[in-house]
Amino acid sequence: MKIKEEISKRPVIFLLLVLVLTIVVVDSFLPVIFLRNHYTKHPEATCYKYLILDNGKQTRKGNHISYNAKVINWYDSHTRLWKNCKGEIKLYQPRFNEDSLENKPFSYGDVVSSSDEMLPISNFSEDFNYVRYMKHQRIYHSVFVNHWRVVETNQGNFFVGLSKKINERLHDRILFSGMKKETSQLAVAMLLSDKTEMNPDIRQSFNAAGLGHILCVSGLHIGILMIFFTYIFSLIIPNINNRIYIINWASILIVWCLNAIVGFTPSATRVAMLLTVLYLCKMYMLYYDRINVLLVVAFVSLVLKPHLLFNIRFQLSYLSVLGIFICDPYFDKWKMKKQSFVKPFLNKLLSNLSMSTSAQVFTLPITLVNFGYFPVFFLISNLIVLPILQLALISLIALLIFVDVPLLSNVIAFCCDVELGFIIWVTNLLS
Repeated sequence: MKIKEEISKRPVIFLLLVLVLTIVVVDSFLPVIFLRNHYTKHPEATCYKYLILDNGKQTRKGNHISYNAKVINWYDSHTRLWKNCKGEIKLYQPRFNEDSLENKPFSYGDVVSSSDEMLPISNFSEDFNYVRYMKHQRIYHSVFVNHWRVVETNQGNFFVGLSKKINERLHDRILFSGMKKETSQLAVAMLLSDKTEMNPDIRQSFNAAGLGHILCVSGLHIGILMIFFTYIFSLIIPNINNRIYIINWASILIVWCLNAIVGFTPSATRVAMLLTVLYLCKMYMLYYDRINVLLVVAFVSLVLKPHLLFNIRFQLSYLSVLGIFICDPYFDKWKMKKQSFVKPFLNKLLSNLSMSTSAQVFTLPITLVNFGYFPVFFLISNLIVLPILQLALISLIALLIFVDVPLLSNVIAFCCDVELGFIIWVTNLLS
């Protein structure tokens, strides 16, 4: 009866299940070719135009730069006209010579024309089905451009382009802040969700130690940063009428700015949507149920981008938070019964323990299926690292602000090196 009552409070559960089943059925039985005017419907094309959708990432071997691109035009040699088409593709550009002025890397919003042949995506490892992974993103082909021409620039969304420029600027400020190579790369991953420059062995160590979640901007990161920014707002905003509304609206704006800077990743978008709803409910004193809000956010996300259902980061992000929301009330009841035992100084430790365990249990099936291992020391690693992570994030924000101040930046960079170096040391020890 209790389960039925809980479900009746959250009717969105049924809508979400129907949506999930619909996405699975469509993905299984309807190929991408049902998309109107897909580029694969024009085999007679001799040349294509591609809209670059990101600023590119270096491939593992370092020989190429990989981009997500949209095919926007194909060239009809019979009519000698460019015609519209749709569909996304992986585009690879040979890594440019830094001393060359000709072969510059592409940027978000560039339109590139090339006659190089498209190739079906194939698996590069027996351990990972790359073809299926890309299929879920509706990407079926790749193209290695050896001869190309940039025909237009700045053709992407203005706000997305602006966020990517800010991301690049922050990326450079961190890498050239005076920090050590390993710690600066970890800082970029933690603040900007960019793990491409990290040592693969270190990344593997974080996953094995149950700390992979700190390598992307998640609810933990944004929660810590929002506490910091809210405190700053409370100091600088004068005590006037509607002060609390100004602080909350400023916090919502910061949340979405952070989301934009990291590229609207599933975890960051989930946090931004959740916090927006929760802030609004608190401002206008509306009753809200955390689990119901999470389910609504998941429903809206899947309506806007159905293929997110197959994104591992999306699955881990929502399951971990669902686990925390479900288990948290039981933990609170236990604390009430054990008030004499749970002293104030133990409360934070037990809260971290509860959150880590809940998140790990709910994401266990996804972890085992996709990665084939279970992080045995996740409790120990999280209990040790999470307090240091809070300090490190605040130190990194201070470094970004004062990186141009000679002496002060050196001191803050040293502190960041110590804090992040300790996290790496603990990770290697427990992996």
